[in-house]
Amino acid sequence: MAKLRAIPFGYAMQDGKIIINPADAETVVRIFSEYISGKGLEELAKILNTTIFYKENVKWYPDTVRIILNEKKYLGTEQYPALISKEMYQKAARLKTEKNRNFFIISEELNELRKMLFCKECGQKLFPGGVNAGFNSWGCNRHKCRRKNKKVTAQALTDAILEIMNAVIENPFLLNTDEESVRYSPDTEIIRQQNEIRRMTENPKTDCERIKSELLRLAEMKYNCCTYSDIPQKTEFLKKVLTDREQLHTLDIGLLKSCVKRMTVSHSAVIEIEFINGMKFSKSIERTESDEHST
Repeated sequence: MAKLRAIPFGYAMQDGKIIINPADAETVVRIFSEYISGKGLEELAKILNTTIFYKENVKWYPDTVRIILNEKKYLGTEQYPALISKEMYQKAARLKTEKNRNFFIISEELNELRKMLFCKECGQKLFPGGVNAGFNSWGCNRHKCRRKNKKVTAQALTDAILEIMNAVIENPFLLNTDEESVRYSPDTEIIRQQNEIRRMTENPKTDCERIKSELLRLAEMKYNCCTYSDIPQKTEFLKKVLTDREQLHTLDIGLLKSCVKRMTVSHSAVIEIEFINGMKFSKSIERTESDEHST
């Protein structure tokens, strides 16, 4: 395993004294200059890897570039000669602060969307990640899901949701279910009670008051075997809301909240939308190119 640097990149030790390493110092200045000019951490790491190693056989990574930009010793101390000017360091620091502030601003649309998205496997809420990409990747951050989970871009996720919603808008009959408002399923006790009442009515000596009592008991038993479902009403509501509606080109959060019960994304990047009447529709989502290394 390569040894960690005892001193920051850009310097070297000679005769017990810290001196400037000209080649590395030039790279430090280049990092600050190009970062100030607008290049991101990932882009800078890719550029640097074509010309120089961070240390022996170790490539540059965005976090490595961030370490360089955070190193105050480059301004100069009693032990370390200055490599960059105070003005250059402050410009980079201001830019970095501004970028960090922007990274953590999540749009109202994304904020509402994440309240409705869950991991298919573990049931936990999904969150937008990829800070360096402006929260452009979505996935489950739970430890047991992180390695298996295939992150998807916000755009790919949005496109999949729109495709499902537009398919239902175009064909509302897809929401039809076989569910009935009231379902009656008699059990063996009811059948036994019915047979008993039949025998009682066939016997001319049977007490009418007793038959009346048993009939009331039968009615109660039948009532207890009836189940009520509001699914048909919910289906009619969905069809009323979606019929003759124009195709969506952007997410309508209000429409999603009124029509959708739950949305899940699986480890294999398949989104499933469950509507309030229980009908489910799924769609495969395009994955990000760097699933395993997304922040």
